Amino acid sequence: MLNTVDKLREKPESYRMKIAFIVAAIIAGIIFIVWLSVVGLRFGQEAEVVRKQDSPSLVAGVKEGFSEVFEEGREQFDESRRELEGIFQQ
Repeated sequence: MLNTVDKLREKPESYRMKIAFIVAAIIAGIIFIVWLSVVGLRFGQEAEVVRKQDSPSLVAGVKEGFSEVFEEGREQFDESRRELEGIFQQ
């Protein structure tokens, strides 16, 4: 290892900078890969916990969403009807 460092000191500065950049990129890449694997495991476990705690069926979710949209549409229709009646009564 020391022989490699001594040989590297004899090389031009531009070559040493390239080697330094490559070594730093490899180390950063290894750290990034380890970080991604840890974060991926952590998010995967949280998703399972959420899925187990609160998992309504697909049909129930669609039914609830449709009923909310239907109620909102009906309220808007009633409001528009009242406004039109008010306009025509004047």
